Amino acid sequence: IGKQRQNLAEKQRKLVQTCIKKTLALSLAGHQPQSGAQQFLEIPRAIADSDGFPCKGAKANTTKVLDTRYGVVLSSVSTDHLPEAVVLEGMFMINTAPLKSSNMKTFSAYHQFLIQRWVLPYLRAIETTEVHVVFDDPSRNGVSPKSIEQQRRDSGRAGQTRHVIVPVEDDVQLPENWHSFIGNRVQKRLLVNYICEKLLTVETARLLKQGQRLVVAGGFD
Repeated sequence: IGKQRQNLAEKQRKLVQTCIKKTLALSLAGHQPQSGAQQFLEIPRAIADSDGFPCKGAKANTTKVLDTRYGVVLSSVSTDHLPEAVVLEGMFMINTAPLKSSNMKTFSAYHQFLIQRWVLPYLRAIETTEVHVVFDDPSRNGVSPKSIEQQRRDSGRAGQTRHVIVPVEDDVQLPENWHSFIGNRVQKRLLVNYICEKLLTVETARLLKQGQRLVVAGGFD
């Protein structure tokens, strides 16, 4: 590229910067947002870039920032009590892989394991009156940062080996590779629906003491 063309490109860049600054100054003075300045993005700029894609970052980094700023406050919160109402994140629960060392061979056994591991400890507590098990569905209420990220990941898997859908029923054998199994969105949704239906059975209701309630959400299409 010749020197003359470089100088022209630099002038154009400076002109664009000047126009942007003047546009933003006019917006500030008149209290009127400018769509060209990306002030009408559907997704908050704090969690998305100018193209609408979620910003990358591990959740642990946020925890570190909060701990750095408010470490004294966070460390002073008491954790030796059981709350009256408990909200369990269902997607976190199903990331618990089946125990190969046990007799956990079927989906029915896995469901019983989840209840014993995550739900029953709170139902046994005298203080707890409500236990909520919630499964999120990012695409249910329109576009969200998570649904955009899922679409981006899925597009990157295009052309890969096709996943054979396994029916999720009581007596069906659990898959060998659990994380590959729940990595398929169709398969994961079938599992979520199955677990939610099982949580509302008579057998689960018998675990509730008088005055206790078990609320299930996000697992019904």
